[in-house]
Amino acid sequence: MSAARDLPPFVGPDPGSLPADAGPLRGIRIVECGEAYAVPHATRLLADMGADVIKVESCVRPDVSRVWPFPNNDPGDEFWNRGAIFNEPNRNKRAITLDLRTADGVALFKKLIATADILCENYTPRVMAQFGLDHASLVAVKSDIIMLSSTGFGHSGPWSNYTAWGFTVEPTAGISHFVGYPDGPPLRSGIAYVDMPAAAVGAYAVLAALRHRRRTGRGQWIDLSQYEVGVGFIGEAVVAASAGADPGGRTGNRHAVHAPQNLYRCAGSDRWVALTITGDAGFASLCDVIGHAELRGDPRFATAELRRRHHDVLDKLITAWSLTLAAEEAALLLQRGGIPSAVAMTNRDMLFDPHLRHRGFVELATHEPQTGDLGTRPYPGMAFRLHAQPGRIRRAAPVLGQDNEEVLGELGVDAEEQQALEVEGVIGTKPAAGRMPTAGQRVVEYPQLVESGLVEEYDADFASRLGLPPPATP
Repeated sequence: MSAARDLPPFVGPDPGSLPADAGPLRGIRIVECGEAYAVPHATRLLADMGADVIKVESCVRPDVSRVWPFPNNDPGDEFWNRGAIFNEPNRNKRAITLDLRTADGVALFKKLIATADILCENYTPRVMAQFGLDHASLVAVKSDIIMLSSTGFGHSGPWSNYTAWGFTVEPTAGISHFVGYPDGPPLRSGIAYVDMPAAAVGAYAVLAALRHRRRTGRGQWIDLSQYEVGVGFIGEAVVAASAGADPGGRTGNRHAVHAPQNLYRCAGSDRWVALTITGDAGFASLCDVIGHAELRGDPRFATAELRRRHHDVLDKLITAWSLTLAAEEAALLLQRGGIPSAVAMTNRDMLFDPHLRHRGFVELATHEPQTGDLGTRPYPGMAFRLHAQPGRIRRAAPVLGQDNEEVLGELGVDAEEQQALEVEGVIGTKPAAGRMPTAGQRVVEYPQLVESGLVEEYDADFASRLGLPPPATP
């Protein structure tokens, strides 16, 4: 791992205006009623391209992802503004609160929709209809509105009203059947996997709908089923099963054609290197790299099929070599030999990765003072680069209700009316009484998190090692 002093610094904070004054989606307004990742990450991709994304929460029900994890494992005084899972996908957005259970909240929401191009939401189908804010109702407010409804199972069919999360859709879609070892049970990937591809598909669908509207003048309602996105990732198995063939099963880290392929343990704690051999020339190179040139002529490994049959033997030989090296050194030696290889990276590895640092991928964002010691933190930068308008992180994720005054002012709601709305609980900047109380936050200490497997280790010196500025003193 390279030391921070030997690498280019992170791309510094670059505060800018919101809405953005540049980007291919400049002038496009998106209203987001999103929670967790499936929609918030989709709208983050669009915000990074310059769209004015206005996130709508309520003080009665803020985004559920605001609750964990906290910097230094400390909830702080306003934990709802410190949750890392919320802060990552919500940069470059403005945020307001509206209680849609009230007539005033719904009226203001409709006024906002009248100024918008797109609405993105990922509630279960019954929710927006209960508020009187389903697609048919909103078309009456804005005839060419584009609406993305990203739900677990779509707005029709027997499963439509089931609540879904990425970590439940993954097994439901059949993905878990293919995750795990041949002699073990089906597993989840370890993250809410389907959320991310569903977010990318959702963003792409919105861009296609914008193009359609530009050509025809008509909006669209996009009924996106995250379950169907997940099934798309096992398309070969679905086709095989449809044809009455065996769809296959779990293969661990091995490949159906190429051999050897696996992750191999290296020196150190939980350090691994991945490699794939794609042909006879690659295998010959591997033999040289690991110091077993005699294997080139071994009849057990003469073809890919034979290497698959003797995969266990090869795994032992490769592991005996890799255990003597740091993962970074092993990957470099393999790459120099023309072998596809990479370190199995942790989050920390990616922050120190020379390629990402030289590309300027990681950007810093400075959080609002009420977030406590959150201060300036590194975040993944742009997922893509556009030649003329590359995009930047203009603002860290908003605190709850941060832009109430500005956005409602744009809708013609004056200061006196806003004050009345806050007294009535329609808007606000803190969770409602009894909702998400700080006292109810149970902090699990790091030793317990490590023991449970949720955390591999805690680096108490991460800020100084990364070269981050110390948090400002309140």
